[in-house]
Amino acid sequence: MAWVRPNVCSLAFICSSVSLVLTGVGMMCAITGMAILPKCRWGEPECYFLAHTCAYTKATDTVATGESDGCMNVLKFRAIEGSNDYSAEQLAIPILATCLSSIPAILTFLGTLLDKALPLLESAKIFLAMNTVFLVLGVRAIQDLTFDCRWWGNWHHDNGKACHDGFNLYIAAAIILVVAQLALLVISVRFVEDHRYMMVQPHEVRLPLAEFRLLL
Repeated sequence: MAWVRPNVCSLAFICSSVSLVLTGVGMMCAITGMAILPKCRWGEPECYFLAHTCAYTKATDTVATGESDGCMNVLKFRAIEGSNDYSAEQLAIPILATCLSSIPAILTFLGTLLDKALPLLESAKIFLAMNTVFLVLGVRAIQDLTFDCRWWGNWHHDNGKACHDGFNLYIAAAIILVVAQLALLVISVRFVEDHRYMMVQPHEVRLPLAEFRLLL
């Protein structure tokens, strides 16, 4: 076919195909992790739990008895709040990071498959840098949203397993996606530079050594 590169079965195409599959695996892990995370409707009792928290003081009686006057019940989050039990408004950044990760993988795959498609590879480089930042922000967002239900004992809220599993899955997905992004970056840079070198090589002017010395 005219639109396919003559040497399509190259190392770059094979590596881009593997990276595309790896990106798909990472996206599935991220989607599964976010689906596992417990969610609730804003303001419902299922969203919160009370944790009995005491402040440290240097009072002598406090040291002796192990008790503190500065104790109170603090409201903590046992699930991610949203407009309903299945919504994920607060997971917007992780979801965006997951979706954007597919763009450079598809562009690089098409760029190594199609003939005269170097602009696709150049565009993929832009998304690669942006996606890495969004993945880091996504990890931070989920870390903050699930901090209480991961670090307080499960007997407080009964959501410990769901929070840990969802968070760990998203972390694993982010690592897989970052590895795929780095591989795509190497493929894009190497493929574009090699292709440009082949385009310039036939037009190079090679001067005999004697003429080159005269020019000097």
